[in-house]
Amino acid sequence: MRHKTGTALRTASLAKPIFQPTTDFIMTENLTSNAIIYAILSLNSEIALQKEFLESSEEIEQEDLENEEGILADLEQAFMEFIDLYKNRLKKDKSLPSIEELLNSEL
Repeated sequence: MRHKTGTALRTASLAKPIFQPTTDFIMTENLTSNAIIYAILSLNSEIALQKEFLESSEEIEQEDLENEEGILADLEQAFMEFIDLYKNRLKKDKSLPSIEELLNSEL
């Protein structure tokens, strides 16, 4: 079941870009700090799960392995984009927790 979901996500991500260049600024300005925080925490957890899945699955076929590694790369890219957004928010709002505090907290 994990593979089928991952395949759908990977295929969808290859079909079109997540963010359109003309709407990036508008979209990020509309995101609340809480939405960015939850996205970061969720992506961080999903990355850990994907890594665990890849490390524990000894019998993954090569094609499936490449697909699952691609999913991991997509998750890591999205995570870094949200980290960049959060860094910009930190500059504007000093009351937000640091990235280190955020990533070391438990949900």
